[in-house]
Amino acid sequence: MWSLHKGKAIKVGFCLIEKSPIHLNYLKNIQSFFPKAKLIHLYRDPRSVVSSLNLAPWSTHNTCVNAKRWRDEQRVLMGATPFKISYEDICTEPKESMHEVLEFIGYSMMEELEEILEVDFSEKNPEIAKAGKKHNVESIEKYK
Repeated sequence: MWSLHKGKAIKVGFCLIEKSPIHLNYLKNIQSFFPKAKLIHLYRDPRSVVSSLNLAPWSTHNTCVNAKRWRDEQRVLMGATPFKISYEDICTEPKESMHEVLEFIGYSMMEELEEILEVDFSEKNPEIAKAGKKHNVESIEKYK
């Protein structure tokens, strides 16, 4: 979404987005350095997560090991994040989901962002093609 909007979405204040799962190991340090930070727990169906991990070239390709990894990451986040949203909801209801996220972090839904979320997320959309990703709601149940 940020690449589609060319960096114009949020200009007020400082906004840092960090999404590396390995940094869960440093969550307490991050919270102490940034006590006013708003943490968002974006979660995904564990079957999809494990399926993706099994296919990742750097992964162990072991379902049990990858399921344990997912479980351990969830334990670290338990109680640490007051706001949770599912990947599946973002895929199926992007406008409503982003409205919730923005409300949580203290921004209102901006007209420009609403326009982006109204975009037809199909293969034929040139903006999506430029971003290099295809939005595919069917992929949320790929593990089946």
